[in-house]
Amino acid sequence: MGSAFGIRTFETDDAAAWLERFAERPDTEELRAVLDFEDPADLRTARLALAGAEVVAAWCGRPAPEIPPQVTAWLLGRTAAVNEQALGLARSAVDRILADSALRRSWEEYGELEAWRSAVTDLRHRLGD
Repeated sequence: MGSAFGIRTFETDDAAAWLERFAERPDTEELRAVLDFEDPADLRTARLALAGAEVVAAWCGRPAPEIPPQVTAWLLGRTAAVNEQALGLARSAVDRILADSALRRSWEEYGELEAWRSAVTDLRHRLGD
């Protein structure tokens, strides 16, 4: 699963590294790129998409309790509301990852599918309908 992993999105090395790069140079195109993926078969792709979706949820005013301070700092400078395209991409990414992805299968194999699904479902709820 990687050298550092956890059920919560920001407990993975992949998400933490992406977030660090994003915090240094916040770019909505970069955010869109991690959310608009072709195939959820790659663990890293799914982890980055969930990290991007967490940023979008925070941008909507519904952050995870463990949202990293870098995201909060970026959001403090945002004056525009989250755009519908980013919100739609985030919702779609989370739905696809929950339904069938390498990440979902890895948590199933690890025996922690229900805990992981609960965490990701919470993210999906924070993204709204």
